[in-house]
Amino acid sequence: MKIKRAAENGAEIVLYDRNRQSREEIAAQIAGRSAVAVIPPGDNPFIIAGQGTVAAEGLVQIGAADLTTILVPCGGGGLAAGTCLATEAMQSRAEVWAVEPEAFDDTRRSLASGNREVNPALSGSLCDALLAPTPAELPFSINRKRLSRVLTVTDQDVCERFVSLMTS
Repeated sequence: MKIKRAAENGAEIVLYDRNRQSREEIAAQIAGRSAVAVIPPGDNPFIIAGQGTVAAEGLVQIGAADLTTILVPCGGGGLAAGTCLATEAMQSRAEVWAVEPEAFDDTRRSLASGNREVNPALSGSLCDALLAPTPAELPFSINRKRLSRVLTVTDQDVCERFVSLMTS
């Protein structure tokens, strides 16, 4: 669905094998022969700030004072970092908890060890958008100080919650 919609909107689709190729290297090659810039999805303060607007809008709509916990999906950690910063800036007392796939818990392990840990695999979860190989450097520096907790979920958990949301 993502590929189809991107193509319908004029995007050039470049498929790659997550287990054998590096999307960063592919992006650098494309940028080397085109007039485009590579913007890292996590290690960019402007992207993190933009991702924080998701939390800011939610805090405004729900009411910062009423919220106690924010659960945020976590891959490279940019959305979690932006959420932490927005929550802090809006003086909310809500705790920010990252949620990541069970077998791809690099953020949880990194926070425990104090170092950016690497996932042993690059694929194998329904949560394909969250399968970063390791926490991005800038988000990790923010998340290590501000995240309250990291939860892990199985694909079965995700499917059950999805069905529950769709039927409620």
